[in-house]
Amino acid sequence: AAAVHSQIKVRGGIAPDSGYNTTEISQQVRRFAETRHAFPPFIIKFKREINESSIIKYLSSHYYSNYDFHLNFAGHRLKQKRDLLLFVNDRESFSMLYDVVKWPASIETLDYEKILPNHLPPQFSLVLKNVPTYIKIDILCTDIKNIYPDVMSA
Repeated sequence: AAAVHSQIKVRGGIAPDSGYNTTEISQQVRRFAETRHAFPPFIIKFKREINESSIIKYLSSHYYSNYDFHLNFAGHRLKQKRDLLLFVNDRESFSMLYDVVKWPASIETLDYEKILPNHLPPQFSLVLKNVPTYIKIDILCTDIKNIYPDVMSA
């Protein structure tokens, strides 16, 4: 049997084996990794308790039957059995849910309140280089929206 010796780096050198297994992942690190998502959540608030699986199935079916689009969810979380946080896995799903016109009027005959993310993720950022400083921002934004009507926020 081969002996395994582990070392831990510390400031100024390497500390001898302290008995700490470096392959162990702390609960805090694990929780961070499991809850870290690339896109901010969409929140759906209901007035009564819901079954999150049936809500997700309904939304997936709605987007597929009306827009021929498969939503790709990275995960979800149910808070207080009434508030559903939906995390998407890709830009296309984010864009589809971000378009308020495409949401159903009700979900399984239930009224709901949707809360869209208050910021766009970095994947949707646009950097404009070499814009002259004399151009006013509002005029630039208007021009961008006129040339590219799909721009949601400028």
